[in-house]
Amino acid sequence: MLSQTLDKILSAEQQAAEKTEQAKKQAEEIIADARRQADEIIEKARQASHAEADRLISENKALIDKLLGESSKAAQNEASEIRQRALAKKDRAVNLVIEKIVS
Repeated sequence: MLSQTLDKILSAEQQAAEKTEQAKKQAEEIIADARRQADEIIEKARQASHAEADRLISENKALIDKLLGESSKAAQNEASEIRQRALAKKDRAVNLVIEKIVS
């Protein structure tokens, strides 16, 4: 009877050890799967953030190009006005010189 009781105890300990090992393996598989899923989520988020950053950069570049174009156009207009004023002053100066020479 003592032998049977010891056999039952040993059997129960062995079963407990096996179940513990199975539980550990299952936990490791669950953790590994969770890590894979987390890596996938992180990669998708990284790709989405890169796509969003590329979109924003593109929008900003277009806006900067537009602003530079407007600025360049304004600068060209201002240069043209300055050129016209300079030519008008030159004409007046020439006319003054001619008037002084003639008079």
